[in-house]
This record gives sequence, C-alpha cells and structure tokens, in this order.
Amino acid sequence: MNIIPKAAALLAVLFLLTTGCGFSGSNDAEQSPVIGPVNTASLPDYDAPASIPAAEPFTPAAPDQVTVTTPILPPDHTQLEAIITLDWQEAKLPPQPEASLTGIPSDAETVSVQRLKDFGGTEITFYTLPGDEDYVYADLRTSGAHYSLGPAGTYNYRKAEDLNAAAVSAFNGIAIKITGGLGANSTLSSYYTIDKAGIPAGILQVDTGHTHEADVDRDGSAEVVSAHGTPMAAYVYRWHDGHAEEAYLNDALQADSVLLRDDLIYEAADLGESAAEEYQLTSEGLTLQTP
Repeated sequence: MNIIPKAAALLAVLFLLTTGCGFSGSNDAEQSPVIGPVNTASLPDYDAPASIPAAEPFTPAAPDQVTVTTPILPPDHTQLEAIITLDWQEAKLPPQPEASLTGIPSDAETVSVQRLKDFGGTEITFYTLPGDEDYVYADLRTSGAHYSLGPAGTYNYRKAEDLNAAAVSAFNGIAIKITGGLGANSTLSSYYTIDKAGIPAGILQVDTGHTHEADVDRDGSAEVVSAHGTPMAAYVYRWHDGHAEEAYLNDALQADSVLLRDDLIYEAADLGESAAEEYQLTSEGLTLQTP
C-alpha cells in the first residue's frame, strides 16, 4: 500500500482547515465567526405586541379641586374669653290703655299734668281717687281721645315730684315713659308707644328698680336697665322678636352685687370681697374684661 501519498493529502487538508477557519495575524485578536445566510422559513411566526395607547396630556386640577392645607394659627386672646350667655325671659307689660270719652273721673284729685312736646302735645295727667290709698293713676290724652293707663305708682308717692312723664329713646324708637314710686329704692316704670292713629300701646313695665335707657350692648339701640338694693341687683331689658325681654345679671354672673358704671361696664362682686370683676355686655352675652 502506498502510505506517503495518503499522508501528504491528509496534511494538505489539515492546512486548508487551519488557514480557512478565521485565524490570521496575531493570535491575540478574536475574530467574529462568519455566519452564513439564515433560512427564515424555518423560524416561528412573530406575534407583534398590542399597540400601547398614547399617554393622555396632563391637565392641572381646578382650584376648587385642589386640597390646600391651611395652617392653624394661634387664636387671638380675645377669642379665649368665655362669653356668659343670659337667660332672657319675656318681660312684664303694663295694663293696656283703655279709651275714655270723658277723661279722668269727675271725683278724681289731680296731682300734676305734664305735656310731651315730642308726641304732638300728648298730655299725661296723674291723679288719685277718693277712698283709694293704694295707687296713683295716670291718664293719657291725645288729639283724639283719653286713655286710662292704670296705676302709675303707689299712693305713698303721690307728690308731683314723685311722678314723671317723658319721651325717651328705647328699643330703637321713641317711647313714652311713665314713672312713679314703689319704695325708697324702687320705682315703677311703664313704657308706651303711640301709632299713627294716635292709639297708645304698652310695651314694657319695670318694677325691679330705678331705670334708665342706655346702649349697654353697643349695637346702636338703647336698652332699658334697672338696679336697686344693697347689695345691688341689676337687670337689663331688650327688644327681641316683637316683644320686650328681661335678664337678671346677678344670676348670670353668680354675684351678690352687680353695678353698671357710667362707662357701661358692669362690676360684679361678692359680699366680703373687695375685688370686683368687670364685664361688658354684647349681643351674645357678658364678656370678662382683662387688664
């Protein structure tokens, strides 16, 4: 057998394989293998992904849809002051005026006659009746008629200086105030209005002390206030929902004595204590005044 030709052929094949497999030059450089054409027919079908929806444009929220955190500020010191509410009760009314064609009784004894210019010359006559040692009475005369107002005070205070009729500002209007005596520290005050037809109507009667009118709650309309006794008892009267109401301030303040000063500040104190607390009345109630 001839071995040499076969060996030579085998070496030639090995040489060709060595030089054609991609190595040339330096042994340090790595060469990418040569990839022949790909038979695409042999690859599986490709499923394209579903389309991705386009992002919606950003729309800022409307102002009323935005939640805003408001910082909580420390309250003003005046808001820390507690308001003492008053127990308002419907106030008394005087006897409603009774029309009379003849005026005061013929046997009455006239004490005094007072004329009110602010009410078109309305005239008030105070008088007593024979055998009646309880009361002094009042008669109101307008241009159209006489009206009996009933008792104006007690018989013990039947002097002219004990009886008074005046036009006063009260409850955001003008009223006729009839005042008579009840005792050393108390008076009877009756308030009346007169309509356009000249007919009087009683709106308030106060028997809780000496009265005067003042805008104690500073709302632009005068209230009626009264006080009497030692220690002092204080009341205030207001107009509310078409009628007069009263409140007893001693009860509201739990104080033995309550005094209204000229500057419309109430002073409340207990017996045996020299220090008094100061309160201001508002439409909501009484507020403690701090230094």
